[in-house]
Amino acid sequence: MSAPGAPDAQTLAAAQARYVQMQDEALRRGPLARVAEWIQAGKAPPAEQLRSQGLMTPPHDETRIPEFRMARKAFVRTYGFSIPCAEAIGVLARLAPLVEIGAGTGYWSALLRNAGLDVVTTDAFPVGDIGYGFPGSSNAVNRRIGEATATVSYQIVRTENRGSAQMNVQTSWLRREPWSAGGGPDSARAFLFFAQLRYNLP
Repeated sequence: MSAPGAPDAQTLAAAQARYVQMQDEALRRGPLARVAEWIQAGKAPPAEQLRSQGLMTPPHDETRIPEFRMARKAFVRTYGFSIPCAEAIGVLARLAPLVEIGAGTGYWSALLRNAGLDVVTTDAFPVGDIGYGFPGSSNAVNRRIGEATATVSYQIVRTENRGSAQMNVQTSWLRREPWSAGGGPDSARAFLFFAQLRYNLP
């Protein structure tokens, strides 16, 4: 039984979802918005550049501190705790080959691998999306990917010299199995549905 005046479960869930959305929006507006691009390129900005943008040190504009804290929460949830920089990549390159223990989402290993380093990635107790990788990661994190797709196209009407109208419907079922699920789910499944009404020129 909830206390008088306490929000109900639906209101609380909606508020929590909005809070997470605000965190993601702050991440997209901030200096860490391009982390996925850094990972794919195997390159990160120099530490001094990150500091000048308010990372690793308090931002010059103190009014942005709450926004940076929100962005930090989204970054930790999506990637992990540590922010890559060019100097760290350079030091690790001199120590390769590497084994990353407690790799989390594997974003550091992916960045280093894309930088040309030999890296083995492990994590005993992954959570969240770990086992499937961070957003933008390659399919290499998956042991197996299965997909079934069905497409139906139907020409609704056709008029000479005026073209035709066509309806397209597609459904897809996707299943991914990671190399190491740890404490995460054994597989990830998705069902997709796509419908299109199309006009074709004569």
